[in-house]
Amino acid sequence: MIDGGRLMVVMRQALTEFLAAKFPRHRFEFTSLDELNSVQQSAIPDGWHEFVGGDGSVTAEQVADIWHRALPGKFPRYLETFKELDGTAFLVRSTDLDTGISEPAAIYACDSQSRLLEEFDARVGYFNANAGRDLQFWSKMPAGLQKFYHMISDGFLDSTGAGMVRSAEMIPLASPLGNPTDRSLLRNQRGLLNPANIEYVGFNSDGGEIYLSEDARPDISKLVTVCTNRGFAYVLVDVTDSASQGTPWEWWSGPTDGSLETVVDLWSDLDEWLTQLFDFRK
Repeated sequence: MIDGGRLMVVMRQALTEFLAAKFPRHRFEFTSLDELNSVQQSAIPDGWHEFVGGDGSVTAEQVADIWHRALPGKFPRYLETFKELDGTAFLVRSTDLDTGISEPAAIYACDSQSRLLEEFDARVGYFNANAGRDLQFWSKMPAGLQKFYHMISDGFLDSTGAGMVRSAEMIPLASPLGNPTDRSLLRNQRGLLNPANIEYVGFNSDGGEIYLSEDARPDISKLVTVCTNRGFAYVLVDVTDSASQGTPWEWWSGPTDGSLETVVDLWSDLDEWLTQLFDFRK
């Protein structure tokens, strides 16, 4: 029988191989707080310092505690799933092999083979003390989202780039009319999409779909990406002004058109999207 310490070593070796195959443009090195320099340590939110063990690991229960302290009651399904899968978070030094830039991050790893399609499943959450602060619209983001990026992690992604996007990758759905060449989701995907071809969908009290009139439609240059799936669907929030309170929308992209759908509750929606990213056995 392998003792706990030996089992952790074996798991890290297997996880290292898995990460190298799944994240070929990054190198992840297991580390501890003591092995990081002062700048890297300061990037890690205070809530993590309390729980990161001497070997750089954080249990699923401790991860849930960190998330709950930052955002009480949010992401219940995701956190429960992470615990059910016997997940562990590991402090790592992440290096972008294209740029050579290194930064601290947490690898959220699960190795419950009875529930997963592969031996492991993993997410990476980066630590960035200045996440979002240079973005003009940051102050208009929901306060809870700002807390997520400052107190939990700057993004929360799988190997395909799906999940909570990094703050530097947040972009509007459409370029402003006055600056049509500005970076935007529609410009990245297919810049010639006519906004007139977008369907704006709401729901009545019975849950039936209704098409929104022009006066109920948002300014699509003020909808900013915060979460994505493995296709071309996104959760966006409205950053028009503080009064918009970060109204959430879902964007679903088709071959020649797309649809914007109203979302009842941002946090329930994000919880659902993060939970669905796990590759469960059917």
